[in-house]
Amino acid sequence: MSLQEILEKFVRDEAACQLWDGSRNWKADELLGALPQTRLLTRAYLQPGLYIAEISEAGYLGRVMYTLKAGGINTNQDRPVGIALGVAIRRGLLQR
Repeated sequence: MSLQEILEKFVRDEAACQLWDGSRNWKADELLGALPQTRLLTRAYLQPGLYIAEISEAGYLGRVMYTLKAGGINTNQDRPVGIALGVAIRRGLLQR
């Protein structure tokens, strides 16, 4: 699956999340308009509720391109949805 396909799915499903790239929040439709076609064609993997990561040439997960964030940009709830990962670790559902 490409990054473009993942972003288009967010737009189609009207997903109410922000995508954090390490420097700013984006909406999926903003990224579709801002990224070059070569970047949109990057093979990617969506871990629902957590992140979008690159897939390397060898087929392994690469760097995390975007962390999914709940809520709007200007709210106190603007924390990574990935915080659920820490909760799962504390509850013993996952190991470090």
